[in-house]
Amino acid sequence: MKLVCGKKSILLIVVTIFCMQFVSAFTVSGHIAGLPNGTKLLIRRFEMGWDTYRVDSCVVTDGKFSFTGNVPGGPHFHWIDILDGPYSNRLIALVIDNDDQINIEGDTSIDKMPIGGINGFITVTGSKVNNGFFRLFSALKFHNQCKIRIDKAINSVTDYDKNADLVDGYIQAKKLVTKAWESLLIDPYTYFDNFPCLLSQEHDYVRSEHLSILPKIYEGLTEYDKNTKFGKLLKEDAALAINQMFPDFKLQSTQGNSIQLKEIVAKSKAVIVLFWANNSYKIDDTQQQLLDLYKKYHSRGLDIIGISSDTSEKKWKISSADLPWYNVSDLKGANGIVEKVYHEYGFAAMPNTTVVLLDDNGKIIAWDLSRIELCYYLDRTVGNKAGIASVNY
Repeated sequence: MKLVCGKKSILLIVVTIFCMQFVSAFTVSGHIAGLPNGTKLLIRRFEMGWDTYRVDSCVVTDGKFSFTGNVPGGPHFHWIDILDGPYSNRLIALVIDNDDQINIEGDTSIDKMPIGGINGFITVTGSKVNNGFFRLFSALKFHNQCKIRIDKAINSVTDYDKNADLVDGYIQAKKLVTKAWESLLIDPYTYFDNFPCLLSQEHDYVRSEHLSILPKIYEGLTEYDKNTKFGKLLKEDAALAINQMFPDFKLQSTQGNSIQLKEIVAKSKAVIVLFWANNSYKIDDTQQQLLDLYKKYHSRGLDIIGISSDTSEKKWKISSADLPWYNVSDLKGANGIVEKVYHEYGFAAMPNTTVVLLDDNGKIIAWDLSRIELCYYLDRTVGNKAGIASVNY
């Protein structure tokens, strides 16, 4: 019996060693000047939602370090953390794929590097996907800086009617910036390897943009990439992109009636969908702004329907009692339609307040609009410029 168990154990070891030869893995090695001997380093893998998983650790010798690991499901974002010593508040960000042989060189002494990320002080080679990510990140950073400045200019306007032409200029500038960003993404494999993974690393930002080209990007993916976790996320995002039909719903109103979105759209020239909760971000200000617009445009064909992410029926009904538009909810909070279909729940402590504008067919015109932007688009759908000026979304 002992002899048989011994043979099984030997066989198991041999099989394990044999199989390990065929498991793809990566290595990360490097040297950073001035990194003290004995310093402990840890490399972690990030999943969606910023859950982290320990991959490997090592101890620095003569400023050198080395890690090995495996990446399940394709390229992922990783961090190398310095765990102890005087430089424990520095880290290195990497996007790693299996079979990468990454080398990190830091000629600048670690004590000269700033607190936080030190990627700007090191050279990373041996990974196409990592290089591609940081090219994409640089373009995204520039796009975001431009957009922030334009949004600041738009939101500095207090009276749309007196500054309609100025706002039009700002909106056109914002569209041009978005078009430039889209032009980089439209043919992803020309510029980047493992594009779905790269896009997923900035997934929250990409999702919030609702870019009109996302369906085209998804259709351009290889079948392999479409079936990855990142490809499936991109497919979800594409369904909520500008110019797509807003996913229909049928929910209970505060009066207990079933309200279906497509029935509201059928009798309207424009529909505002408001994602909200009794404690959502700046909800009182937003509802007051919408109330002013509702009074101005409802007779011209504007309707509003609020989808609450509340879980308390009492709080929901009290909060919406004085609102003149449709209010619906499944009272499921983060487990309901607001998050599962539209990804607009946010956080329990302060859920999202998000305004989405639909045209008379239920197509998405714009998502997450400020008050002035909403005035601009309503002017072109149900206002003075309706039928004259193109919405051009």
